[in-house]
Amino acid sequence: MKNWKILLPGCLLFLSIPIITSPELSRGLGMFRVPAFQYLFSYFVLLTVFFFWNSNYLLKLFFERNHKVYFGVLFVAFGLLIWLPNQMVYLIEIIEIQLGIQRNFDPELPNIPNIAKLVPYLFVVATSYMFTLKQMLDEATNEKLKAEISYLKAQINPHFLFNTLNSIYALTIMKSDDAPKAVLGLSGLMRYVVNESSNDFVGLEKEITYLENFIELQRLRIGNVTPIQVVIKGDFNGKSITPLLLIPIIENAFKYGINPDKESFISIRIALQDNHFHLHVQNAKVNTVLDETQKTGTGLQNISKRLQYFYPSRHELIIRDLEHVFDVILNIQLA
Repeated sequence: MKNWKILLPGCLLFLSIPIITSPELSRGLGMFRVPAFQYLFSYFVLLTVFFFWNSNYLLKLFFERNHKVYFGVLFVAFGLLIWLPNQMVYLIEIIEIQLGIQRNFDPELPNIPNIAKLVPYLFVVATSYMFTLKQMLDEATNEKLKAEISYLKAQINPHFLFNTLNSIYALTIMKSDDAPKAVLGLSGLMRYVVNESSNDFVGLEKEITYLENFIELQRLRIGNVTPIQVVIKGDFNGKSITPLLLIPIIENAFKYGINPDKESFISIRIALQDNHFHLHVQNAKVNTVLDETQKTGTGLQNISKRLQYFYPSRHELIIRDLEHVFDVILNIQLA
C-alpha cells in the first residue's frame, strides 16, 4: 500500500508528459484522435506497463546474475515498444474507417528518431531498477528488524522467569502460606507469555491484566516492606498493544526499588484517554546490590528498539536516573 502512494502519482505524472508537451493540446480531448499523439501516448502507456513488468519479474534475471539474458530481453522489449504503438494507431484508424468517422487532421505518424524514443525507455529501465533495489533493501531491513524483535522478546521470557522464580523461592524460604497462590499466579503469567509473546499485538486489556497479576505476585513476595501505589484508569477494551512491552519498566522498579533496610517506594500509574496511552513508573533507588541473575542487562535496554519498530514517531520514552529516584514515563499514540 505504501508503494502505491508513490507509484500512482508517479505514473500519472509520467503519462502527463505526452499530453502537456503535445502541440495538439489546444484540441482538448480531440487530441486523442490525432495519430501523432495516439502514437506517443500509446508509447508512454506501454512504458508504464513495462515499468511494472521489469520491476516485478524481469529484474529477477538481473539479480540472479543472468545479465546476458536480461539485457537481451531489454533489447527485444525496446523493439516491441516502438513497434506496438504503430499497430495500435493503425487499429484505431481501421475502426474509425469502419465506423465512418471523418478525420480533419494530418493522418501521418510522426517521424521520431529511435534515439529519441530510447531516452524515456532508459529512464523507465533505470527508475524501475532503483525502485526494485529500494524494495529489496526495505524488505531486508524489515526482516532484520523482525529477527531482532524476536530476539528481544526471547530475552524477556527467561529474564521474567528468573525474577519470578526468585520471588516464589523467597516465599518458600519464609514458609509463607502465599507460596501456593504465587505458584498459581506464575502459571497464569507464563501461560500469557507462551500464548501471546509471539504475536505482534494483543488486546490492551490482556496486557493490563498481565501487569496487575505480576504486581500482585510481587506484593505477595515483599509483603509490607515497600509501599506500592498502583493507579489504573481508562477503558482498555478494543485497544491493542505489542505484548510484553511494559513489563520491563515495572520489573525494573521492583528490582531496584525494594530494600527492607531503607525507606523505599514504588509508584505505577497507567492511563488511557482516547488513543493516548500513558505509563508513569517511579521507584526509590535503594537496591544497588544485585546478583548475577538480576544483572542480565535486558529489560529497559530493548524497549526503545521495540518502540521504534512498532510505534515510529508515535511514542515518547523519558528515562530520568536521578540521585535517589528512578523515573520512567512512556507515552504511546495507539492506532
